[in-house]
Amino acid sequence: NSIFSFCMNIRKQCLHKLHDSGTSEKTLKLISALAFGDKSLLDEETKNNFQTAGAMHVLAVSGLHIGLLFSAVSLILKAVRVNGAIRATLASVAAFFYAYLCGMTASCVRAAVMCSLYSVALASSKKPDKLNSFAFAVFAVLAIRPGDLFSLGFIMSFSVGLSLIVVAPPIKRFLGFLPPKFDDAFATIAAAELAVLPVCVICFGHFPLIAILSNALLIPVLTAVYYLLWVGFILSAVGVPPLYALAAPRVLLIGTNAVANRLADFNFGIKTMPSPLVFTYAVPLALSSDAFNFGKKTKITFAATTFATILLCLILSYS
Repeated sequence: NSIFSFCMNIRKQCLHKLHDSGTSEKTLKLISALAFGDKSLLDEETKNNFQTAGAMHVLAVSGLHIGLLFSAVSLILKAVRVNGAIRATLASVAAFFYAYLCGMTASCVRAAVMCSLYSVALASSKKPDKLNSFAFAVFAVLAIRPGDLFSLGFIMSFSVGLSLIVVAPPIKRFLGFLPPKFDDAFATIAAAELAVLPVCVICFGHFPLIAILSNALLIPVLTAVYYLLWVGFILSAVGVPPLYALAAPRVLLIGTNAVANRLADFNFGIKTMPSPLVFTYAVPLALSSDAFNFGKKTKITFAATTFATILLCLILSYS
């Protein structure tokens, strides 16, 4: 209870600083969702716009947010020459503390466990095994909250996590003609969207095809907003007026919200996926991934089957 109270007090103080900076109520609610995963205060229009644009996940603290925090802490500790083992421990503590701050959701715990295992492996001079880390994260989350096995958040979170490990690499290899960094970024976004496509159609009745573009545009900006928010919180805590300390993330987030609203106007996507097509989508997608050791031509055939299924579902959605 004392840890929970301490965490809630931190959240309260951060939001109080934002209120003092002149942040509007709507932007304040957006920041609360981005920084702490609290979507309960968002109005329906904002939720619908981000969901229609395929970017709702940025307002739910997950692997993206935990990874950003973990990377920042690790880099800071490395810059001040903290040795590997201690750096891994402190960064892991920071990741789990932040996960606790955000309610210990399945996505937060998964990301914190995987980041911790990755850093421990690096500190011990061993090559991190992503699949083993992923499996351990699954057991860790279910050990803490067994009921999450049947929750939509758990299913989507771990589907994306697994897809980033086994689906993103072949996509990146296929996009090798793109400039460095771009192929990796696009492969990551594409793998995540492919993982949640059937879940979105079945559970929400719609998968927006604008999602890949939305994420390519919004994630870099929201990454900057995320870091600037925490820098602003720290600056305001040491005496810098919140009006100035939090000006940059506030303005950027207002702009980001406006872009999300415009992207939501392109309400074009997949609205139906019959059960047989779920099978012809998911199975070939899995077989084309790095989880299976097939030849290049065979994997291309499986991948083509997956994308043919997407096209068929799109035709059925508007026929």
